[in-house]
Amino acid sequence: MAKKKRKWYKVTCPKVFGTRELGEIVSNEPKNIIGRVLTVNAKELTGDFKKSHISIKLIIKELSGDTALTEVKGYEVSRGYLQRFIHKGLSSIDIIHDLETSDKHRIRVRCMATANGKVQTTKKKLLREKFIKELEKVMNNMTLDNIIFISTTNKIQKTLSNRLKKTHPLRFVEIRKIKVLERSAPEAKKANA
Repeated sequence: MAKKKRKWYKVTCPKVFGTRELGEIVSNEPKNIIGRVLTVNAKELTGDFKKSHISIKLIIKELSGDTALTEVKGYEVSRGYLQRFIHKGLSSIDIIHDLETSDKHRIRVRCMATANGKVQTTKKKLLREKFIKELEKVMNNMTLDNIIFISTTNKIQKTLSNRLKKTHPLRFVEIRKIKVLERSAPEAKKANA
């Protein structure tokens, strides 16, 4: 039995990042490419060197001829970058929350905030509760692609920081990680259209 010839496919980034070519991937079976996960540095997607501490996970969703089309699977900030903002004299507050995007994807968002001095436990609890409310206000009306894209621009982080400063002034707010827990079914998208 003859071996199938290997073929190269161009990989493109999602529309929100401009549908540019990221590179090529090889396979002897086109169906083996679907579902592959790629981790890409945000500076490659945005062209901004300042975003090199962010990794974005993409999953190949379909083939269009010789082109592999991707969609966003996750977002993560490097641990080394975050450690620069945690040091003596600061209180760190971690927030983990699951929510649904406007395009019906279930995601888990992990955030981190720092404040000057020692923040009391009751104040931390209040901050977490308000942080979650503001996070939902900001993200529930956005699609998954927009959440990932705008997170790379730091706009969500600045918005959260500004809205929470009345409760307690925050020195640093960062979205550490966004993970897709459950994608919306294509049938559900059609029904909602």
